[in-house]
Amino acid sequence: MKKVTFLAVLILLVLTKHACGFPQNWFFSVEEDGIICIDLVLPDDAGYTGKGTYEYKITCEPKQECILWGSTLTEQRVSVGENNTGIIPICFNSLGKSIGTCSEPMIITVESPLIGVYKTWEGGICVSDYRDIETVNRQKNQKVMDVLNENFDLFDAKFEEPRVYSNPGEEITYTLLLYSQANITLDITIENQDLEISPKKITVSFSKRKNNQSVEFKIKAPETQGTYTINADIHVKGCTENYCRREARGLLIVGTKTDSGFSVSLFPETINIKKREPVSFTLTLHNYGERQTFDISLSVTPIYALKTMRRETIELDKDEIYRKNFLVTPLNRTAFYEITAFVSSGKNTKKASSYISTNEMLTDIGRMTETAGDAENRMMEEAEKWYKSVYTKSEYGDEIKEYASLREVLGKISTSSTRENETQERPPRPAQRPEEEKPQHTDWMLWSIIAFAILIVIIAFYLSSKRIKSEEEQYLFYQ
Repeated sequence: MKKVTFLAVLILLVLTKHACGFPQNWFFSVEEDGIICIDLVLPDDAGYTGKGTYEYKITCEPKQECILWGSTLTEQRVSVGENNTGIIPICFNSLGKSIGTCSEPMIITVESPLIGVYKTWEGGICVSDYRDIETVNRQKNQKVMDVLNENFDLFDAKFEEPRVYSNPGEEITYTLLLYSQANITLDITIENQDLEISPKKITVSFSKRKNNQSVEFKIKAPETQGTYTINADIHVKGCTENYCRREARGLLIVGTKTDSGFSVSLFPETINIKKREPVSFTLTLHNYGERQTFDISLSVTPIYALKTMRRETIELDKDEIYRKNFLVTPLNRTAFYEITAFVSSGKNTKKASSYISTNEMLTDIGRMTETAGDAENRMMEEAEKWYKSVYTKSEYGDEIKEYASLREVLGKISTSSTRENETQERPPRPAQRPEEEKPQHTDWMLWSIIAFAILIVIIAFYLSSKRIKSEEEQYLFYQ
């Protein structure tokens, strides 16, 4: 009975079938026999903002791994332009796969050599009863399950627009958006040796009443035309865990300004909350073309959430930026929400998606115990102690050090249990027997054993050929 409270929360943190916008990277958990779809928006997601219609090649690799996970796209070519956006769904499934099964890392690539476009996104999928999405960069040799279990969205950071434009030598302002509902302090460092940026370092603190913030950076563009990368390294002061660090990446394009199409973004993109409190979002719409009318709508899935944004129609002049702040309040403390903004102008429609996870620390613990076997009860007992003594009594952000300690304890229990099982399963070495005299007249026994072995091989070959044929017929859908 000790783990009833903790389990009662975990039981509610289960997955449903879902479709998502295309994230930076795409590490997902999906239920047994479930489906996950991500929408690739071109040319926006590829980062191309010029005029003209061009062909893009989209691939999923390794091809066999993508097929194994039911990918609806292994290679496809599409032609799109700034005024005829293409939304390409890429779906995966977990048919026939059990809890704890994970894919190898997969990479989706978009390329268009004619205009110099080449972009990749890495991702992977695990089968779990606890829904999650991570958009972080996978560390070298890190398994997909570890990406999901070792990260939660304590805060989010993103440049307001993925790219800004300037003339040579011009000074511009580039805004970094920050969001967290936790009591944390962030250290921010801007990295680029070719640009004059101020400030280079800054510290921002969050609290219950101060969770949506921004920092403006002054950038002096160089005299040389070109594209310059701006990286922001953000980490939580006093914390070294993976979930305490994020990177934000932006581009400064000097000398050539786009003069057609429009861009749409939502912030925050992925954020975890602990209580059913409103999450403040910012929709940014930038019109690069001539004056035009835009229809804006918002959807929230699942529907049991409150939103302050309604459908609206606006007009924007050339190079005008429209910002809309709105709130989404989850009504279920154990749900996973997708917020999608749709913006249309004429026949051209674009979308941007964000995600709210609730109590993600608990879902990550639940996922760790799913395949723990004999160690599950011991792991749940430790988790229950932490849940009652720390999690339920702390303000969000104050428990992250104890959470790191709990994860370390759970990892040791799991490793110890694995070693014990391996020892128990290892067959004992047979005792050596003294040599005995070989019985005589055993030739007939030897030939009988050989004949029996040959018969077993023939039967095994026959059954194997039938099984292979049956599997080929069963998985014709994936070919």
